[in-house]
Amino acid sequence: MKWRPFLYDVVALGLAFLLAVYVKMKVGILMGQIEEYTVQFDSLNLTDNTYATLMQFETLVQSFSGLVYLAYFFIIIVLPLGWYLLFLLSQGRTFSILLDKKFSLRYFLKYFLVGLPFVVVLVYILNKVFTLLLFSFNSWWDFLSLAVYLILIFVISFVWYTLGVLLVKKSVIKSLKGFRLLVRKRFVKVFVPFLGLFVCFSLALALLGVLFVRSITSSFFGFAWVGMVLGVLVLVLILGLIREKFVKAIYIR
Repeated sequence: MKWRPFLYDVVALGLAFLLAVYVKMKVGILMGQIEEYTVQFDSLNLTDNTYATLMQFETLVQSFSGLVYLAYFFIIIVLPLGWYLLFLLSQGRTFSILLDKKFSLRYFLKYFLVGLPFVVVLVYILNKVFTLLLFSFNSWWDFLSLAVYLILIFVISFVWYTLGVLLVKKSVIKSLKGFRLLVRKRFVKVFVPFLGLFVCFSLALALLGVLFVRSITSSFFGFAWVGMVLGVLVLVLILGLIREKFVKAIYIR
């Protein structure tokens, strides 16, 4: 096993975790400022239709709206885009190492642009999943919907990740043709290691999610966080071993 990919994964996950913590703190500060504006709105006498009152109301609305838009910007743009770039850099460099190719700006741009539609769809589906689990998961129909969403996430991730490997040596058009050929002739050899990748990555993200919630709520008991971090590192190590088999399965004829 090559160790540089393992380090790339660990650094990317660490930075992704720190970015999530930073965004949480930033949004928390903004929410505090928004609450201050709600107090000012409550104290404003809107029945007084003077010019000064109307100007004060307009100023408050503009400032309030700016804070709300800024909070949405961090949640909807900064966090997903930061995670996306970290994922592309870590996996792109890893694919290049495993295939003995130089990690170039051209490849990064190809991977970035090809992956954007997949990421947009994945974010949309994940939003549906969280909404379903939090607000309306109370029937067999909801369970079936969840199963369909999870299958879609898996299939989209499989296509996107496989294309990321193919793009290292091929153009976008040839990569799409190569993917179709893989599905027709070597589907099982590629599918099985990706299933292992998907499971390991999902478990690592779940552990990081628990670690994130525990850290922001200060609800750790003793050194419980050490076990979680070690669990993530073990999963990343296993993920790296499976990923080598996955990349080899794509290019070995």
